[in-house]
Amino acid sequence: MINLVVASLISEGYPAYSRRNSKNELCVPFQKEKSYYLRNYLKSFELGTFVDVEIRKEEMRIVLNDGLYQLVNQWYEGNAKVFNTKIATEYLNNHAVILCINLFGTRKVEGIGIPTSISKSYLRTVSFSLEKILNLNVVIGNNQLKIIQVAELFLESYKNFSSIDCTEIANFLTQTEKNKLRNAILKKGGELYE
Repeated sequence: MINLVVASLISEGYPAYSRRNSKNELCVPFQKEKSYYLRNYLKSFELGTFVDVEIRKEEMRIVLNDGLYQLVNQWYEGNAKVFNTKIATEYLNNHAVILCINLFGTRKVEGIGIPTSISKSYLRTVSFSLEKILNLNVVIGNNQLKIIQVAELFLESYKNFSSIDCTEIANFLTQTEKNKLRNAILKKGGELYE
């Protein structure tokens, strides 16, 4: 659950109070096309009772217990969403980052774009933290983070993550990137990775 909350906060998740069930929630917009991956993730980790997915509205609502509510509050100074090294070292890990990419990333001409509502002055810190985890360049865009090295991201995920995560990342590959990977594999004698 923490990885889902962190992934949502890196993107455009925001806290809200639900009058319907008198609970604090994290509201997170997502694209309808990601609903299969999201539902699969929720089912795999048995999180369905804590997350309400509204596909029509393209939004999910995560019910926050006291610990998660405190975590979300650490990301805010007043109304501004912040990101600091304490957050990075305490909560950011490769699973949260891959989850963020797979749930909220979209293919752009130059790579994968992840929309974010983190305040502009903190984006450099986020970018640096993601670079350390992914071992890839992360570029700051207009209210988004961009990963240019999509083929390399796939190769790294292939070694370290589940097949559903890898498949979702493979969906970001262009035909040119797929051909480049295929040729590299054939050159190495059919081995995807050493």
